[in-house]
Amino acid sequence: MKKNVLLVMAVAAMLFASCGGSKTKSAAEATDSTATADSTEQVDTTALAPETKSTLNALTAQATSAIEKKDPKQVTTALADLATTYKTLVNAGKLDDAKAYGAAIKKFVKDNEQTLKSVATNNTTIADLITNIENLPTTAATTADEAKKAVAQDVVNLASPYLQKGAAAAATAEAAAAVLKNAPAAAKAAIDAAPATAKAAAEQAANQAVNNAKTAAENKVNEEANKAASKANEAVTKAQNKAAEKVNKAANKANDAVNKAAGKALKGLGL
Repeated sequence: MKKNVLLVMAVAAMLFASCGGSKTKSAAEATDSTATADSTEQVDTTALAPETKSTLNALTAQATSAIEKKDPKQVTTALADLATTYKTLVNAGKLDDAKAYGAAIKKFVKDNEQTLKSVATNNTTIADLITNIENLPTTAATTADEAKKAVAQDVVNLASPYLQKGAAAAATAEAAAAVLKNAPAAAKAAIDAAPATAKAAAEQAANQAVNNAKTAAENKVNEEANKAASKANEAVTKAQNKAAEKVNKAANKANDAVNKAAGKALKGLGL
């Protein structure tokens, strides 16, 4: 009897350990997966190649930085980079990675939907980029040709120059792979350079405002000077016209006097 009890307890312990291990494994797997917006499904990124995962993390970090600043120019570049990398993965012959990556950036856009909408207000370019990412084909049945066509050249042209090379129509698999290898470092450099770029842009805008104000002031001075000169010329012309009018009147009077005197002289001579 005692042996039977011990046997039952041993079996129960084994079952408990098995269930616990299963739960631990599931939790570990979940850390590399991204939940969708409604949290009923997950975007599995566990199968992504390490360099692809690094690229995904770097580009979403770059996009997050741009979104937080609500800088339309930076947001445009960041979204274009995300979409262009999808095509670069396809060009590199990594279609499965492209599908999983595409699903992940769709989720990223969904998570940041409200802020993106506020930045995209009256900005059709950002709105179009959001739509492009939302419509990326990511199903198992997606072919390489379909994936390549999903990202138009107009989108590629908005991306960072280093990514454009990998998404070019003529890009070889080797060239695209090289771009992906360097993408994480390039994205990090873009984030680090953002403050300096923003400062330079602000300084340029300030200088342009000063120059515009200076030009406007100079134009105003020139305009007032031209008006004054025009009035002076008008006054001189009027004075000259009056003087000429008086001279003409005096000349006419003199001529009349001469004519009258001549008439009297002629009459005195009986002519």
